[in-house]
Amino acid sequence: MQHCIRAHRFRDDSEPPQTLEAKILFDADKLDVLGAIGAARTIAYAVLDGQPVYAEPSLRFRSTFQKEAGERTAPITNSSSS
Repeated sequence: MQHCIRAHRFRDDSEPPQTLEAKILFDADKLDVLGAIGAARTIAYAVLDGQPVYAEPSLRFRSTFQKEAGERTAPITNSSSS
């Protein structure tokens, strides 16, 4: 818990988030700052740029929260455009 608090300092990257909990708190706070409109804009820009919005996580990631070596997210096609 102390690491989460220390790593969550605004404008102080002397202790970056290392644990899963600290990373989740960091990301959640950034999304909270963006707000719903900001999050929607970020997703919209990603879609316009052809970046994947979501990809099914690997079995390893689901069980350990660790990516496979070289694992990339696969692009998701927009099925509503067919």
